[in-house]
Amino acid sequence: MRSILTQEDAYLEANKEKLQNTLSELAKVKTQLAQIEETWLACQEELERIETEIEKQFAER
Repeated sequence: MRSILTQEDAYLEANKEKLQNTLSELAKVKTQLAQIEETWLACQEELERIETEIEKQFAER
């Protein structure tokens, strides 16, 4: 997708619609990536919380 943006002819009037579609798709992908990263971070925090809780339980024995 980004390789299209590096091509000089991508910015010609004849390719305007394709460029707009590519930029729109890139924006969607970036949004999805941000959402996935947010979910991943939340899961990572939950995993760390669980690990800490398990370590506490074993330390009490």
